Amino acid sequence: VPVSAMVGASGDALLGEAKNQATAAAARVSLTAERQPPLVQGLVKSVVSSTTNTMMGGVRNQLNAAWVSEVVNVYRQSLSGRYPMSPGSARDATLDDFGQFFGVGGVMDSYFRKYLQPYVDTSASTWRWQPGAAQKLGINAGVLQTFQRASAIRDAFFRSGGTQPTVRFELKPIAMDTSITQFLLDLDGQQISYDHGPSRPVAMQWPNPGSIGVVRLSISPPSASGRSGVTLDGPWAWFRLLEQSDLTAGNAPDRFNLRLRVDGVSISYELRANSAFNPFKSRVLSGFSLPERL
Repeated sequence: VPVSAMVGASGDALLGEAKNQATAAAARVSLTAERQPPLVQGLVKSVVSSTTNTMMGGVRNQLNAAWVSEVVNVYRQSLSGRYPMSPGSARDATLDDFGQFFGVGGVMDSYFRKYLQPYVDTSASTWRWQPGAAQKLGINAGVLQTFQRASAIRDAFFRSGGTQPTVRFELKPIAMDTSITQFLLDLDGQQISYDHGPSRPVAMQWPNPGSIGVVRLSISPPSASGRSGVTLDGPWAWFRLLEQSDLTAGNAPDRFNLRLRVDGVSISYELRANSAFNPFKSRVLSGFSLPERL
């Protein structure tokens, strides 16, 4: 079977078939070469090497064809130019599209497992090719950064598995400006109210099941300009709010300091993620980029 005809085959199958074909061709030519003068033998070996390279190039072309059809085209249609993949965009990616692409068993995960996983060492802090794999596949090592970033996104948003993003955390009010007497945060129907008294952590979840995707901040009394709150809507409203706020790392991978503002007045929270693998870390999403070719 020609390598070019093995559409949809796994990376192992593609490489195995290319190797088998190259080995068989080399054996046939070598038998003929043994009966030829030394000069001719050298030419024959050159032809064998060229043939092997051509077959391995066929593997690379097949991997790229699958990459474009199975990954790049899906990304273009559902996520490219949309928030959160494009932070400045007013258009939101749907949570279903985000999950189908980055979730467990989603587009990125499936491609990696099907074509590349046996050839990648994921045990180090920076992923790398197994010895000899880069030469076999002909794929730049920089491509692994894309898959490692996708893995980090999957770990942060899909801790429960599947393709439905779920992020659990706690918020505890710490302090707020003395010019206001009450600050209310409403995240998809989950409310935290603070009035300068004792506080306790409140469990939160994004997205809240059955939510309509609305985040509201309310202050009392209104600010000097008469403003009493802020409202953001859409499936990514919570993360848009975090981008507009001050979110800094705490003293542990799952701890963060959050300051929310409404027209110049603010409240500070301690944010405790349910895992050290969480989406509140810097650049988990914004650091992702998808190459057109491998």
